[in-house]
Amino acid sequence: MVVEASGRRREVSRRTYTEGDVNKLIDSCLHPFARQKAQILILDGLIHALVEQDPLRSASKFLAYSMPRLVSQLGGGDKRIEKATKNLVKQTMKLARTLRKVHGQVCHSLAREFNYLSVKLE
Repeated sequence: MVVEASGRRREVSRRTYTEGDVNKLIDSCLHPFARQKAQILILDGLIHALVEQDPLRSASKFLAYSMPRLVSQLGGGDKRIEKATKNLVKQTMKLARTLRKVHGQVCHSLAREFNYLSVKLE
């Protein structure tokens, strides 16, 4: 509650922050220091994981966005290493998506075949 100069009282609205707002705040606080110390990128990833409460999504985002910078910094700041790591992560994630898709199709085909066989045996 706030008391105005006129003596009237009014309620102050309390803004709730979205997950995106909190993530931007984390980035604005930590990323400037991450240029100096690579370990800050790991801390950044852990804090984002705490906010997001989704370990798979957080790990995926860490691999895609922070891992290339981390590897580059550990390799002496070489931008070619960062670019190669970005490409490696991108291709690995693409392969994982393809494998999940194929696995789903194979499982679906096997289940359909199993159902067909069990109906025939009855």
